[in-house]
Amino acid sequence: MRFIIDSKVYDTEKSERIIKYKKEYPLEGPLGLIIEPKYDTILYRTRRGNWFSVAIKSFDKKVAYKESNDTVKKLFKSLNEVELYNKYFGTLEEA
Repeated sequence: MRFIIDSKVYDTEKSERIIKYKKEYPLEGPLGLIIEPKYDTILYRTRRGNWFSVAIKSFDKKVAYKESNDTVKKLFKSLNEVELYNKYFGTLEEA
């Protein structure tokens, strides 16, 4: 599947699939209440080293988001993905 983000094409078929996880996406519900449903999200890395994620929302609607190195680092830390962090950003220091 191909997506246009910031006038560039991000292609899931030509990119490396890194990890599938659940992510909360805040949205405004009735009466202005903020709800945060969790959707399956897949993180990809392009051949040029750019990161993007694809959220699979209601009714199989797929939405793509560009991700920064800092965001991906935080994601790996929050998911406790030590091997992925070390692979893409260098080895973390031992305690």
